[in-house]
Amino acid sequence: MQKLEKEVKILNIDIPKMREKLVNIGAKFVEEINQQIYIYDMPTFGSRFKEVTDLLEIRKPIYDDVALKKLKMLLEELEDLTIEEELDSFYKTYSLNNLVDLLNLPIEKIKNIINSNNFQNIINKQCLNPNKYIRLRKNNNNCELTVKFFIKKEKQNLQKVIETEISIENFEETNQILESMGFARRSYQEKKRYQYRYLDAELDIDEWPMLEPYMEIEADDKKKIEEIIEKLDLKNYEIVSINTEELYKRKGIDSRSMNELRFKEKVNK
Repeated sequence: MQKLEKEVKILNIDIPKMREKLVNIGAKFVEEINQQIYIYDMPTFGSRFKEVTDLLEIRKPIYDDVALKKLKMLLEELEDLTIEEELDSFYKTYSLNNLVDLLNLPIEKIKNIINSNNFQNIINKQCLNPNKYIRLRKNNNNCELTVKFFIKKEKQNLQKVIETEISIENFEETNQILESMGFARRSYQEKKRYQYRYLDAELDIDEWPMLEPYMEIEADDKKKIEEIIEKLDLKNYEIVSINTEELYKRKGIDSRSMNELRFKEKVNK
């Protein structure tokens, strides 16, 4: 199931005090979770683009349909990562409002444009999408497989996230399936979470190796997040809208280059 959520993080919290605050406003405690996580990178833009162009060269309707679906996802990601000035120049050249508008053109026109130097200049500046990845996660005894897409160009001061998620039965077998499909496992991670629900929002207190604890408020409505922040009286805390990778960068840690993020010893409750 795909869902669009908005989220913020409240940094450097005291876990017992924050849990007390949540109880006082009537938040419902759901569970304490020990998470094991495998992260996989999506294929590179170059390989995904080549797959599209190869399919379009076959010149059969069924392959055209598959190619255009793949191209749509590629264009949405490029739209998010490419600087506005470069996109504006491209739009002006081809009379487009956005990159996905390309799909409204005849197949031959699409092929001409995506093989042009203008489009090649856009795609050649990207390698892996740092804001989109596959996550295989075990929460105690439950497992789920998720594609997470953090939208970079979000004008509000909230992290916008698209998640496509399914429940799975077997953690290690799913890991083997993904690796056999050619997805490269980037890292193994561990996390401890205290999960709460309030006003149809999810409030999670998270502990990661080498990071100070933080609370994440995730909802489908900006006003709901603002209401919760006010009820919890969090105005004196640092509130950010960035992913965990950026929090590691703040501490001078490149989490993307680490094969493992494990707790060295049991986290104190």
